[in-house]
Amino acid sequence: MTENATLEAPATEATMPENNGAIAETVLTEPAITTEPAVVAEPAKPKRPRKTKPAAAKPKAAPKPKKTDKPHARKQLNAEELATEEKTLLRKYKRIVPGSLKNASTNEEHEFFQKRTVIVACATPGCEKTRRIATSDLHQVKFCEGCTRDRRLARRRKARKAASKG
Repeated sequence: MTENATLEAPATEATMPENNGAIAETVLTEPAITTEPAVVAEPAKPKRPRKTKPAAAKPKAAPKPKKTDKPHARKQLNAEELATEEKTLLRKYKRIVPGSLKNASTNEEHEFFQKRTVIVACATPGCEKTRRIATSDLHQVKFCEGCTRDRRLARRRKARKAASKG
């Protein structure tokens, strides 16, 4: 160090002006500076109040009676409208048998109550069977019931065989 350099002593209570000359040798230190972020505790979540059981259960209302004279969901089409509708379906689904589109049934016991139906030919080569289905099922039905069952069984056999090998 050089001769002119002076070292400053840490501040003491004795040298501080507020102390009015009283002598005390307690050394004041500055707080340590850290670069780490301070960890702040998250406030605790308030507890939900527990659900209390109702004193007495309310009796359920009786179910509404079914109306038998309700209007049908599907409009009954005349012959011209049926032909137009069938042409539209034939453009999209080639396996429909021409002239097979029927109006929705009004008989509640009928299998296809309130649905228009068509006859589709089986897509299996060599099979000439047909099947009557609802027009809403045209996008998913491609085979007659027999060919569908055979394909399903073959798929299951294949899966069982693969599972037994692995």
